[in-house]
Amino acid sequence: MKPSIVQRIPSITPTSSALGASSSPATFPSIVISSKEQVQHAGKILDQNLVKDSDFVDVQLLSKHHIVTGDDFFVKKQFVALPDPIFEEYRRLEYKCYMGIFPEIHRAWITIDNKFFIWSYLDGSDFNEYDELDQVIISAGLVKPKPGVFKDYVKYLLVLATPVEVALVALTFNNNNVASPSGAAHLDQQHLTFDSQTGAIYSEMELFATNYIIPSDNVNMIKIVGTQNGRIFMCGKDGCLYELTYEPEEGWFKSKCRKLNHSQSFVGILVPAFLKFTHDDPIIDIVVDDTRNFLYTLSENMTIEVYDLGRDGMGMNKIVSYSKLISDVMRKFPNTNRDYSNMKIISIAPVTSYESKIINLVAISSKGDRLFFSTNATSGATLGSPVLSLMDIKPLSLPKSSLHRRVNEIHECFYKDGAFILAGARSDEVDGLVCVSMERKTIANTYPEYSVPIYENINVINLDNGRTHAIAEIPLYLDPLLVSSDNALNEITVQHIKPPREFVCLSSSGMHLLIKLRPVDFLQQILQQTQPEELLKSFVSRYGEDETCAMCVMLACSPPPYNTITDSSQIVYLDDHQLNRRAEETFFRFGGMPQFEIVSDTRRNFLFNNDIMGGPVSTQDISHSAKHNGLYLYLSRLLRPLWNSPLFNYKRMENEIVITSTRYSLRQLKYMLQALLAVLNFMDRYPHLFGEAQSGHGKTIQDKYLDLVHIKKDEEAKRLEQKSLNSLYNLLKRSYQALLFFFFMTRCDIGEKLAQVPPNRVSHFAEVTFRNLILQDQGEEVMREMVRLVILSGENVETICNELKSCDVFFNQYDLEEYKALNLLERAKVQKDEPLLMNSLEIYKKIAGQINVLVVCKEFQKLGYYSGAVDLALSSAELRDPKNLALEWVKGGKSALDVADQQAYKARAECYNCALGVLEDFIKKRTGLQDVGVESAATSDSVNREKMFNAVIEKMSKSKDPLFHETLYLWLIEHNLSAKLLSLNTPYIEDFLLKQNKHYEELSTYYINNRRFDKAAKVLQRLAETKSSDRDLDMRIQNLTHAINYAKAAQTQDDLLTILQDKLDVARIQKRVLSQIQMLPRTDETMNAITTLNSSLLDLNTLYNVYADPMDLLESRLCILHCARHKDDKLIQELWNELIDISMKNGLQYTEDKIASLGKDLSGIFFPLEFICGQLEKRTLDKQPSDWVIKLMKEKVGIRHLDLYNAYHNLFILLSPGSGTIDDDLSMFAQGKYGGLPNTPQMLIRILDNITRILNDWIHEIFNQTYDSYSAQQTFSSGDIKKDIDEYMSVLDTFNNTKTQEIRRQFSEILRKINK
Repeated sequence: MKPSIVQRIPSITPTSSALGASSSPATFPSIVISSKEQVQHAGKILDQNLVKDSDFVDVQLLSKHHIVTGDDFFVKKQFVALPDPIFEEYRRLEYKCYMGIFPEIHRAWITIDNKFFIWSYLDGSDFNEYDELDQVIISAGLVKPKPGVFKDYVKYLLVLATPVEVALVALTFNNNNVASPSGAAHLDQQHLTFDSQTGAIYSEMELFATNYIIPSDNVNMIKIVGTQNGRIFMCGKDGCLYELTYEPEEGWFKSKCRKLNHSQSFVGILVPAFLKFTHDDPIIDIVVDDTRNFLYTLSENMTIEVYDLGRDGMGMNKIVSYSKLISDVMRKFPNTNRDYSNMKIISIAPVTSYESKIINLVAISSKGDRLFFSTNATSGATLGSPVLSLMDIKPLSLPKSSLHRRVNEIHECFYKDGAFILAGARSDEVDGLVCVSMERKTIANTYPEYSVPIYENINVINLDNGRTHAIAEIPLYLDPLLVSSDNALNEITVQHIKPPREFVCLSSSGMHLLIKLRPVDFLQQILQQTQPEELLKSFVSRYGEDETCAMCVMLACSPPPYNTITDSSQIVYLDDHQLNRRAEETFFRFGGMPQFEIVSDTRRNFLFNNDIMGGPVSTQDISHSAKHNGLYLYLSRLLRPLWNSPLFNYKRMENEIVITSTRYSLRQLKYMLQALLAVLNFMDRYPHLFGEAQSGHGKTIQDKYLDLVHIKKDEEAKRLEQKSLNSLYNLLKRSYQALLFFFFMTRCDIGEKLAQVPPNRVSHFAEVTFRNLILQDQGEEVMREMVRLVILSGENVETICNELKSCDVFFNQYDLEEYKALNLLERAKVQKDEPLLMNSLEIYKKIAGQINVLVVCKEFQKLGYYSGAVDLALSSAELRDPKNLALEWVKGGKSALDVADQQAYKARAECYNCALGVLEDFIKKRTGLQDVGVESAATSDSVNREKMFNAVIEKMSKSKDPLFHETLYLWLIEHNLSAKLLSLNTPYIEDFLLKQNKHYEELSTYYINNRRFDKAAKVLQRLAETKSSDRDLDMRIQNLTHAINYAKAAQTQDDLLTILQDKLDVARIQKRVLSQIQMLPRTDETMNAITTLNSSLLDLNTLYNVYADPMDLLESRLCILHCARHKDDKLIQELWNELIDISMKNGLQYTEDKIASLGKDLSGIFFPLEFICGQLEKRTLDKQPSDWVIKLMKEKVGIRHLDLYNAYHNLFILLSPGSGTIDDDLSMFAQGKYGGLPNTPQMLIRILDNITRILNDWIHEIFNQTYDSYSAQQTFSSGDIKKDIDEYMSVLDTFNNTKTQEIRRQFSEILRKINK
């Protein structure tokens, strides 16, 4: 319940607003509008007030400052009689009757025997009866259902207990007849229950029986409570704590509904109920603290037990059992005048974390004594041994004004958020209510350093009839965004928006509705009296002048809606106008005047010696008036819900912030606008508060000091306060206009529009608070972005500009020009009109330094207006950095300390990106990915697109901005347009390429185009030799290859060419080493080696001794020996033998590839042909075709026929009987180091067979001229071969089998071909 929201939001400027008619404020010709620094000063005071208001007021402070007053803060509002059917049923009562209140649903209930009745206690309506049970109902509880068990429209469960069973009843709210909750699927989205603003119930309630019923084992459940996550606890008369659990379905090892006993051990649970002894100490009260997840029980013998429900509220662990209450009271409070030996505790209540950081529980005795307890336990993380400690005891001491209303023993109690309501009998028929509230007392301005204590206010209310059976607070369903406080006792800071608390007391005759007045309600009652003088002085002494003035401003601006909040007829209420006027009078009466603090001699000497009085006197030396402080205080509380809160709701998705909606609704914004406008109107009515902010400049130090200490000090203090209030007025004006702007944006669905924009463009909106909007440049930029987005969405620009005229603090004429240009841009987009584009460009260029060039250029690009986009982007870059600070920052090494230069660079880079975006867009259109735009349509079909693209780049190349040239060149290279780059005739290309130190191909091409080959070669050599991890070995080899080519082209660099060739040979060997290491298992050693080999060029010694030899890289060792011309036959043959062994294990294909690779790189003794062929023939005998080796050598290695024939002839000599001289290459076989070749007929025949193949291929190539036949003829010696064939034939004569006969035939055919 809060003040009604007006539908008409007036503007504070003469210009009418679309939100409503405007109002013309009083003019202040003598007031100079505060600068941004002054507004920042006002913002700091607001921040200080918010921090002060956020100070936690703890219940524990009551023990330090126990002051009792007797003001009537609790008053009766209304009496609602019990419904007539209750009295009819009561006359038929046979056994028992119980009563209670369910404040969560605004219902009272009563049980009469086995019937349960429930109705609205607000007006007695919506009467319901439930009579499905056949036993006397002894207790009832209302709990939230567990998730996933009942339908969504079942909002609460009613727990009814009889002596024999406990049953769950479903509660729904709707106007339809429903057979059962499980079969009411058609009621989806029709079950409205409470209005979030007033708490009113809009739909009727219905009760449905469920299948969740469990026996109570003859235990009477005295009280039933639930937790916020749906758990149900019951205290039994047998002294045990029970929990009722239920599941959606019944399982093998658990029933659908169970009753757990948390007071017995597991063995006790197994004992049958009829064998259990009756407990002598029944539990009489049970409460739950949902803020700390603790559960407390109180037994009849005053034993208090504490249960820890765990961090998630689903655990159960008894941590404390406290039974020494009386002894602790006598020991800790021995000097009291009261006798506590016969104390009887009748009720307990939790003290939530919103009320105290130390106190956890309060117990109430039958005499009204309040005992405060604390525990050292923390839910889910208790350290050490938990204890429950008695911290304080507060006796019930009635003030003198209430002594005549004294009540007897207390029999019903209530406590929540610092408010006690204790019901005691005044007679056999009627009760009295003792109402105790903890009130915050504000210290006057004189002692601001003292903490804020609290005091107790006690007043007694006589009830007209009936005994009280239950007391509860009526829940307030408040807007959580506008009413937010983590401190329940800090009511004074939210009383401008939070209505008074209301309570209901259920008696045997009906419901008594009570209201607890807020301080502002109490002040309103005082002001409405005819002679309020003494009461006003008492009020001011209690709350201080500052708070009193703040409340007067509240009443003068927006009176509380509760202008008839009591049922007393003795007060004559003033109308709103009279109340406003009296509140204003009180504001000025107690507002006081500003004063300077006393300046000591030391302070005076300090002022003179340090010459700090040359400017205006600091406000730190002034004690502001209560008028000043009250206005600041009230405004800070009005703005608190908005001040530090984000303007938009958002969520994080995949590391991106996505705007979902505006945080505040139009209704909420209207309310805040109304409240701020009321304060503006209040200040407008009293312009003398501001006065004339005269300057104190031009005075000597002595004159200023005399002004302060003599006759002018009061005027000076007044002038400084007027200056501060002037800042407040301008802060208020900015706040109102910012809120007015955001209201208009919200009405334009800015939240939905932002949700449709890519997150990377609007993610910064999520960080903007209302404070940012008011005080920071970032906020103003966000406001401009919102306007642009709304215009782009199609809103009328004239309407927008008219609205923005009401926000002239934030939007000037330049802003409106920008929006008009943007409108022209949008029209051009629709109408395909090039003149509109040109007109918008002219406007944009005038304000290019103040616009978001990215947005505008993107729009130009979409329309194909490339020249305009480039023109605007480059112009904006120059205007944003007129002193060329960006270039100096780059030349200076891009120091992070040069913030201004760095910002200039970022500004230029943004414009450069816009210009390059034009090229990106043009390429897309050139490739047909986009439609032709306005400019393209305006050109004739004969104009070539390529010429247009070249024209744009040519225009860019005319720029005299070196930074832009660098950006342009990088873009061309990244888009494979190096040829376009090198075709440009600019003085910046060579420096750019040298600076980049990586575009060597472009640099070499540049030098070649300019016929500077020697320089190109040297650049590439330097790049290859530079130690760096940015380039790998392949790039270095490529550098050397290109360098050799350029050195050859230079024709004068003989030494350089030799050096480059040697380096390239070594680099290629290094590449082989690297490739072999990369095939090894990944270890720290191999990874370090790979990094080193890639990052620099190494010499042969390092490659062999550090990598090839230690890592046993056979290929690399052979290649290094070959490159170094190290002729060690023994070592070479050892390496080849091991290499062939390893290769053969990996398969024939692997072996072929390995030998083919080495055969092309090695020669001479480093590729011992006879040795290799012999090893391969030896290993493939009986395994592979006999011609496999010679095919490998001829086809893949490329061995000549002569060399291959000589190698196999030598192998024949080695194996044949009576062999001749053996070549050196075969000496290892002769020595038998490798086991020798198998001296078998099979091996010999295989060698001879391969010789026939070699000779046949050789002769065939000569006759068919498949290659240089002359060269083949020169190497083919007929006589020597005939002689060799004779020797082969003689050896074959010793064999006589089909294979040898075929070989003899082949040799005969070869002789025939030779002779022919």
